[in-house]
Amino acid sequence: MNNPEKTVTRRRRAVTAGAAVLLAVFATAMTVAPAETLRNVDIVRTIGFVVLALVLAVRSTTAFSFVGRNAVLDDELTRANRASAALVGFWSMFVAALAVLVASFFETVAPMQIIPVIIGIGAVTAALRFVVLEGRGG
Repeated sequence: MNNPEKTVTRRRRAVTAGAAVLLAVFATAMTVAPAETLRNVDIVRTIGFVVLALVLAVRSTTAFSFVGRNAVLDDELTRANRASAALVGFWSMFVAALAVLVASFFETVAPMQIIPVIIGIGAVTAALRFVVLEGRGG
């Protein structure tokens, strides 16, 4: 028989990895749109991106939940993995911002096109780091 704890852990890893890939695709799509004038669809797309990035980052770096914590899914190892994921997400976002700063010396960079990529890099790397660490420990 399957262990229900392992099934839940596997499902959580799969959902987090899928959301990270979705966010990466979403960030890529955000850079394709022209940024001269904002249409309503651009505003809605940007809000959707920010909400998805926020949910992904919060779920992979904290134990936040509307329905309460599940003690099985919030042990010491998971908390350590979340802390490590938050650290990796922060530093990857910081390095991406520095890379954009250096690139802006040579090329004009539109904030509406590059900020979603920086946010996406931070959220995706944090989520994928959490998935990898949970896969090792689970």
